[in-house]
Amino acid sequence: MILAALFTLGVAFLTSSVALYFPDLGHVWSVLLSAWMFLTPVIYPTSILPARAQRYVAWNPMTHFVTAFRAPLYDNRAVSLRELATLSLIAFVTLAIGWIAFTRHADEIPYRA
Repeated sequence: MILAALFTLGVAFLTSSVALYFPDLGHVWSVLLSAWMFLTPVIYPTSILPARAQRYVAWNPMTHFVTAFRAPLYDNRAVSLRELATLSLIAFVTLAIGWIAFTRHADEIPYRA
């Protein structure tokens, strides 16, 4: 859950820094979040998808988080170290990119907000 929170914080930093220049991003973001939810296998397992679709769904970072949340509940197994490493990489890279973008534009927040 901590890694998911760090990923979310990175996305929030990145989104807020982009929203400084594109004020309508808030409206677009709500539509994108809805589409992202349906493209993330929350209510369906990835195993029911065709092999070609599974490759595309694997590029969705939230797929890995949902799979990790689902592992102890539905699969009765612990999250493997490889999955944990993947989640950590996704979370920390997203946080770093978001943090860099946010701190780079932090001086402009009072003038554009």
